Amino acid sequence: MMGILTRGTPVERAFADLDKARETVARWQAEQAAKRAELSDLESRIGAEVLDDESAAERLADQAVKLRAQIDVAARTERAATDRVTDAGRAVLRAYAGEQQANADRLRSQVEQRQAKTDAMLKAVSEWEGGVSYTPVTPSSLEVQGAGQSGVSYKIPLTVALRNQMTGLEAKARQYEGYADAPAEQVAEQVERLAGRLHTPAPATVAG
Repeated sequence: MMGILTRGTPVERAFADLDKARETVARWQAEQAAKRAELSDLESRIGAEVLDDESAAERLADQAVKLRAQIDVAARTERAATDRVTDAGRAVLRAYAGEQQANADRLRSQVEQRQAKTDAMLKAVSEWEGGVSYTPVTPSSLEVQGAGQSGVSYKIPLTVALRNQMTGLEAKARQYEGYADAPAEQVAEQVERLAGRLHTPAPATVAG
């Protein structure tokens, strides 16, 4: 894996499991194609061989039956492996959601500690000034957007900025948990998009 992923993270391990699952699908697709080619070859010559040696009829019939059974087994195995690819994709999305929630939880601890310290300092200033209330002014998003035009400069308190970042991470975690519960086709799409955002080469899509 490349990009911003750290080796051994749950997200990286989930992508690695997805790689393996897709390789399994590809292997059974190849097995199925090989057996189909064998059957096609057998069917193309079976009549002539029986005419040349009628005693070969039963043996060739058994080979044809066996190849058809092997093709059926390979096809069923491929379908089961494809379901596991979807499961592995869901695991990727859930791992990423968990990573975002973990980051949010770490920020929450910082926010709570900073807010407690800010509240204590504001209380001390209020008592010092005879009970006057002091509250940091947080501009609205519209005021911040219009600041450049009005010439007014706004700076969001660091604790507020951290809280906003935390809220954004929590929202992203919920979003990716939702993606993980989507139908298989949407799961595959979101995994590809996530891989691109993380600068991680997405596993080659297995033809279905």
